[in-house]
Amino acid sequence: MIRTRAGAVIPAPPAAVYALLDDPQRAAELASNRVEVLASEEMPDSSRVTRIRTHLPNGAIAEAESIVVERVPDERMVVVGTTSPFGFAPTRRLRFGRVVTRSTRTLEAHPDGTLLTVESELRITPVLLRLYFTFVKRGQWQRATDDWLERVRAELAGSSDHPP
Repeated sequence: MIRTRAGAVIPAPPAAVYALLDDPQRAAELASNRVEVLASEEMPDSSRVTRIRTHLPNGAIAEAESIVVERVPDERMVVVGTTSPFGFAPTRRLRFGRVVTRSTRTLEAHPDGTLLTVESELRITPVLLRLYFTFVKRGQWQRATDDWLERVRAELAGSSDHPP
């Protein structure tokens, strides 16, 4: 299992940060690559299932499903995402595995806005892919988390809901 943890102060109140994270279309715009929201459905148990398609720079396409399994407005959100097929290269070939990510996003009021903390666990199968991404691609997932937090911060930097 690969684990990441990062936090950043976002210059907006918790309600504005939560609203961004809880909106599938706006959240997709935070991705480093172009992402299409294919479907998003609220479930009777208050979870939400969203299917997305990511367009990678080399022309490859990756599809994923994410399920918001826990929501506490303005405080916490837990998302479980699955990408399959998944593999060594972002191409149509060499993708034979699966990655399941559980990401907990915690929001706390901060004098400068909101402290957003992200803790993620990634489970990659089969073992060959897990070893590759654990040792050869070490740090990739942490960098991705750090970059995502920076995009959230930049997106809300001009929020009129919070004084400068």
